[in-house]
Amino acid sequence: MGFKPVVTDVKEFREAIASGRIDAQENPLTNMLNFGIEQHHRHLSLTSHLFGVALLACGREWHDGLGLAQRNALLAAVREATRLQHRLATNEDALALKVLEAAGLSVLRPHQIDLEGFLEATAPVREGIIDRAPTALSAAYSNV
Repeated sequence: MGFKPVVTDVKEFREAIASGRIDAQENPLTNMLNFGIEQHHRHLSLTSHLFGVALLACGREWHDGLGLAQRNALLAAVREATRLQHRLATNEDALALKVLEAAGLSVLRPHQIDLEGFLEATAPVREGIIDRAPTALSAAYSNV
């Protein structure tokens, strides 16, 4: 697609944008505000291709030591927490978008973007990632 990705430590992120070393970025809308990115990047495309994650991790030994009822309760709690996190993120995005628009950013909404072309162009990358993911992980994502 013509991009040259740059990996940047979060500690250097704002300076890299302010200096022009990074001329585009993908981030949740709240990160744009938290880092003050809207002061430097005045254009925003709402592609919805980025998904934030709140990670829950546990040791295999601990997990495997749970009884069936405990595992089922844990899985139910994880699913409910995931649904809640999605709702919270959606609400935060809506609030952040209002602030960004009020700050004068030029916003392209999904209907103004060739998302079908974007998905087609990125299909090989997305499919490659899914193909490399463990089956259990793929199944977990399809059920959430």
